[in-house]
Amino acid sequence: LTYMIGHAEPVLAVAVDDYVERLIEAAKAAEVVMPVIGCDEVIPECRRAPPRDRAEPLRREAAMLYTSGTTGRPKGCVLSNLYFLHAGEWYRKTGGLCELRDGERMITPLPLFHMNAMACSSMAMLSVGGCLTNLDRFHPSSWWDSVRESGATCLHYLGVMPSILMAAQESPDDQAHQIRFGFGAGVVRELHAPFEARFGFPLVEAWAMTETGVGAVVCANRLPRKVGQSVLGRPEDDVEVRIITDEGHEAEPDEPGELLVRHGGEDPKFGFFTEYYRDPDATAAAWEGGWFHTGDVVKRDVDGDMVFVDRKKNVIRRSGENIAAVEVESVLMAHSAVNNVAVAAVPDEIRGDEVFACIVPAAEPSKELADEILTEGRDQGAEVFPEAECKIFLTATAEERARRRVLQLAEQSTRGAEVQFVYNGLSDLQVSADGGQMHQVLWNLVRNAIQVTPAGCRVLVQIEKTGEGALLTVSDEGPGISDEARSQIFDAYYTTRAGGTGIGLAVVKRILLAHDFDLDVTNNEGNGCCFRVRVPAAALLA
Repeated sequence: LTYMIGHAEPVLAVAVDDYVERLIEAAKAAEVVMPVIGCDEVIPECRRAPPRDRAEPLRREAAMLYTSGTTGRPKGCVLSNLYFLHAGEWYRKTGGLCELRDGERMITPLPLFHMNAMACSSMAMLSVGGCLTNLDRFHPSSWWDSVRESGATCLHYLGVMPSILMAAQESPDDQAHQIRFGFGAGVVRELHAPFEARFGFPLVEAWAMTETGVGAVVCANRLPRKVGQSVLGRPEDDVEVRIITDEGHEAEPDEPGELLVRHGGEDPKFGFFTEYYRDPDATAAAWEGGWFHTGDVVKRDVDGDMVFVDRKKNVIRRSGENIAAVEVESVLMAHSAVNNVAVAAVPDEIRGDEVFACIVPAAEPSKELADEILTEGRDQGAEVFPEAECKIFLTATAEERARRRVLQLAEQSTRGAEVQFVYNGLSDLQVSADGGQMHQVLWNLVRNAIQVTPAGCRVLVQIEKTGEGALLTVSDEGPGISDEARSQIFDAYYTTRAGGTGIGLAVVKRILLAHDFDLDVTNNEGNGCCFRVRVPAAALLA
């Protein structure tokens, strides 16, 4: 909210009661003079907005929706009157499986601050004199009750909704409704056909963006259908499409590439957004070469149908909502216990993506600290934090992790040897070979050396980066370390689960060599020994 207020500089905000105080605080933080009133209050005196170019009425600004950026802050999409009127007109005329009738009744749980509900749902119902039931959000347990009570004949969905509804127990009332079609995107392939069979109506997949509006919408509303294949349908005659590979050439059938679109006819921007507010460079870049670059990867099958592949953009797509990682990072970085943070998407069976934050804390990592950071983050920036779950992983730097583990092993030792730790640039002892088995082997080597080295002696643990990968050196030295003690480093601690007997140095060496790890054991002339493990670069986690 603070960023958007600072960027847009509104002269007035009208809000429901729950948001009045938050908007006041956000305006203060943005240093913008913006009165905030409730829905029933009298409009106060406001500062005058700076003059803007006055376009013809159809082209004048009607709204500005913020869409998550790929590498920075969200961009304000300026949307004209024409943008909204064309959305309603397209929906009224599109026909096929999505045919709208006079007096249509639509239900949607999607928010009005998104293009789907604001432009498509609202304008569609206005265009046919219909009724729109806009729920506050998606409530799975009462969804079908809301559908029946509203008398809805069509609905809008996102992929998360069919997944949740299919997980519910089957009921004799599953088809006790008047829905003729659902319009949306992102239904899980494997659930598409089973959902339609269970609930008795088609889910019509479509593609569009806030920037494109319906100026370049693609919709699978025609027969024959390809259910469960992520098929978006074929572009209509007024939509022009190109699919460009990473190498810059036109994609062949079934070859994925970035989707480029524009409206057909004299005005390639007809029905699209007007501009990114205060960002002419980004607007020009999006329209490079006279085509709008979507950042989405698609392919065209042999029949000419478009198939969605993936999103090229670096945003987190959670339950159909784009969340900019940089926004979440900026909120988390405001916490005094956060030294550094990186936010990314992780797969989620229900929501598509889930928000994952990897934090380097200033304090000792703990579940309590993670909960504190998450709670404060939601208080300070609830608009970028999911309501349900945000996974936070607290981590230290690679050196801090390794040092802490070595010291813990030293504290656990009953022998009392001095332990020295030297770190020189290795990303971590975490290795990817064999699902973590090698990681455990390496740390066991360190642990065992510390455990068998007696008091009065020293154990040196050194981790260093090399041109070929990494080198772990574990040496113990000092009087009293016999050949028998060196043997115990492996024989006494590397034991089989079944019998508990030592598997021995030779077996451990074979395990290492099987994964291209090189083990070298050096006898220090009766005063200890040195184990050197060379870790190949290919085995190190990125």
